[in-house]
Amino acid sequence: MARGAGLPLDGARLRKARQAAGLSQRLLAERLKTTRQQVIRYEQGQERPEVKRLAQLAAAVGGSVADLVEPGSLPEGLAGLRIGAGLTLAVAAESVRGHLPAGIACSRPVLAGAERGEQPPTWVPLEAAGAVRSAMGAAYGTREETVAEAWEATFGTVAAPPPEHKNGSDRTPTGEVPQTTPPLPDAEEDHTPRVVSEKPSQESLELPLDGAHPEAAQEPEEAAPPQTEELSVRVRGQADPGGRVFCMVYTDQETIGHLEDRHHWDQREGWTLRGLLSEKERERLTPEEQLAPDAVTSETDMAAAVPELLSTLFSHPVTVKSLHGERTDLPIRPLDMERWELRRGRVSGRQDIYVRSRCWGWLQRAADGGFTAHTTDGPVPGSLAPSREEAASALWAHLTAPLPPPRLEASAWAKRRVRSRAVQRPLCPYTPAELARMRLVETPNSAKGARQYRVQGPDGQVIGFVWKRRYVPAPQSWAYCAADESEEPVNTASASAVASRAEAVERLVAQPGPVWGDPAEVIVH
Repeated sequence: MARGAGLPLDGARLRKARQAAGLSQRLLAERLKTTRQQVIRYEQGQERPEVKRLAQLAAAVGGSVADLVEPGSLPEGLAGLRIGAGLTLAVAAESVRGHLPAGIACSRPVLAGAERGEQPPTWVPLEAAGAVRSAMGAAYGTREETVAEAWEATFGTVAAPPPEHKNGSDRTPTGEVPQTTPPLPDAEEDHTPRVVSEKPSQESLELPLDGAHPEAAQEPEEAAPPQTEELSVRVRGQADPGGRVFCMVYTDQETIGHLEDRHHWDQREGWTLRGLLSEKERERLTPEEQLAPDAVTSETDMAAAVPELLSTLFSHPVTVKSLHGERTDLPIRPLDMERWELRRGRVSGRQDIYVRSRCWGWLQRAADGGFTAHTTDGPVPGSLAPSREEAASALWAHLTAPLPPPRLEASAWAKRRVRSRAVQRPLCPYTPAELARMRLVETPNSAKGARQYRVQGPDGQVIGFVWKRRYVPAPQSWAYCAADESEEPVNTASASAVASRAEAVERLVAQPGPVWGDPAEVIVH
């Protein structure tokens, strides 16, 4: 039995199309960026590729999807038209929407429902139906007559355009009843005759009880423009090592759906949004349709992408009045960020930012005034601010990127007092330039044959000690250890030993090491 939930691929048809295109199995595999064994499985009918792969196969051999699948396997109506064009629901919805005027909805759920015969309300008017068919023809690369046939197979009789009335006649051509026109009431049960139409006009006004025509025709009321909805949005999720994001979107305590980097979907820049499915939708939609996004955008800035995605998902304009994010893959939350502390760093002018006894970065005074936030990778872009609190906020925004900045309460902006450095607290590391300015000062306890030196930073602070071990031959004749607040050696009994004094100094100030601790446990970037 063939694997996969796609359409049944006719292996013999694929083989003939490949040979007619002058391609070997290996060349076809190279075009598809797959293996020859995979092409063999296709030609032997062992797998049913999804629509996207079918389209790639058809393009590679210069045919269409209908040429490669088993005869009669394409569904009827609009679904078969889309699949024959080699488009997934999400891609088709985006393409059709790009050819539609404002006010006509077309998202993945809308298109999926339409292919099941559920005509969306915005497609009902005759003018809208014609616009949708034209947009489908452009998106699917086919004639409008072909779209009309698929439309009729899906919804029934194709609605004809409004006829040209002559001499005030209000009749429509025989046999061309619009599909969306409701049936006329039985004259024996309802003695109020009416002429029903999609849109009020001079030819389709409601007649009074006495059957007399009105003296003057009334202008039809224009449809009210769709109202813009305002929402507060929270994005909560995580980023993979490549910077791509998968997260949930919440609005007003309600879960909306899944936001994901578009690269996961079609290897393009931007974002995708997939709404939550109901139980009925889970039963009716195929696995491919369930995983397809409802809205896609090429906008890379999340602040601009989210309103566009939500407007497509809800089929009406959406304004995001507040947008904030929360990285779930960092062991720190916005509530913790509001309680940050400021401690004196080992280097003059540096102030370390702490949350829950862990250092997350530091602040430095700028030459032109103000403060800049830093991480081990360097200064945070755009972090120059007149106050420490604003610079710290830039650090939190940098750590939560590419999600939008976290929403912080007033406590995060309260002025901080620079506290003294606590004993044995892990601190941020020196920069390479600062490490090069370390000095060795021989201590009063230094003895002949067992030299002891203090390792001092650029500001004169004692970082640690290195000394030559007596009666210990090379290669481990030098030892080093950190210093505490009293600038005395720490744990000399278990001090590490190396071959030379230079290596001892390098190990002392290196990362990781006894001074800094494990960077994975100290600084998270």
